[in-house]
Formats: sequence, C-alpha cells, structure tokens
Amino acid sequence: MDIREVLVGSVNASAPKATVRAFAYVVATGNSVAHWLNEPSTPSRERVMELIRQIASVVALPDHAEQVEPALERINELIQPYVWREKFTTKHGERLSRFAISASAPPVEDIELLSAKCVIELAQQGLATGIRRCRNCSEWFYTTALRKKVDCDDDCRIEWHKRDPGAKRRHAQSQKKYYHSLFPNAQYRKSKRRKRRKGA
Repeated sequence: MDIREVLVGSVNASAPKATVRAFAYVVATGNSVAHWLNEPSTPSRERVMELIRQIASVVALPDHAEQVEPALERINELIQPYVWREKFTTKHGERLSRFAISASAPPVEDIELLSAKCVIELAQQGLATGIRRCRNCSEWFYTTALRKKVDCDDDCRIEWHKRDPGAKRRHAQSQKKYYHSLFPNAQYRKSKRRKRRKGA
C-alpha cells in the first residue's frame, strides 16, 4: 500500500504494521521539521523555509506549465549544499541505526541537513506541502490533510473566523446547503405554510 493512500484515508487496526510505521514516520518527520522552524530565526532556518516555499510554488503549478522547469532548477540550486552520507551510529538488539552526516564542503550544520533531508523525502512522496504556516499565528505545523487544514489548531481556526468579515456569511450558506441536503422538501413546505397564512 502506498503511503499517500494511507494519508488520504486513515490508518486503522487492520493496516499492516509496515504501513502504520511508515505513517508514523511521515508524521514524526513533518512535526520535527515544523518544531525546528518555530525556533528563533537563523540563516539555516531561512534556507529550509525557502526550500519549502519553492516546493509549494512548484506543486501549485500545472504539470506541463512553462514555469515548472525554471522552478525545479531553483529547487535544485537550493538543495545543492545538502550532500550527505549515512553512517551507522547506534545498535538496538539486532537492528543497526544509520544517521545522515554532511558530505558537502563546507559541511552543513547537522540539524539543517536533517531538516532539509526530511523535506526532500516528503517532497518525493508528494507530502512536503504539509509543512505550512498557520494563517492566524504564523507558527509552522505539519498536517496530512493537505487540501483542508490551514490552521495549526482549533483555537487559531476560531480566532481567524472571528476576524474574517465574510466568515459568518459563508458559514450561514454552508449550513443552509447542508440543511437542504438533509431535508430536500423543506423549502417547498415553507412556501406552502406561507401561502396558508396569507389565505387565512
């Protein structure tokens, strides 16, 4: 099963252990990068943020648009310093764990290299745009709901809608649409009631 299928659906108890582990790894990866980006700004964080922004701009383009090639070249320029090799660092029972270390000259800071590596891996799976900024508080967060979630939590979502002048109108329209999907004859019954009142 592809990890994207897991993310679009949900991981349930019957899912294979490897799939559950892959899902947990993706979420942990995204969350760790977002957590690091929320620390005070540094040049290394700015470089990773720019990489995320460029990936998001490419993903938003149609597949065969003229702008895709130059945008991909820009991403390739940004990832050029992130050259790594992996070496075994720890042992857990029969398992050996690898760790990425910088192989570029001059070497890149470990945390920047790991964050960029995580973003690159997520981009290859089509999930890098899940690392995003909250539209209310501007904190970085990670979501697997790529088409829906734009706020880091419910408090920010509520706060944003309080400040948005069109939110009440949109909410009323969506509730009206939902009501009519449940009760398709409601409008007809209402108009009959009005006619009866007028006749009386």
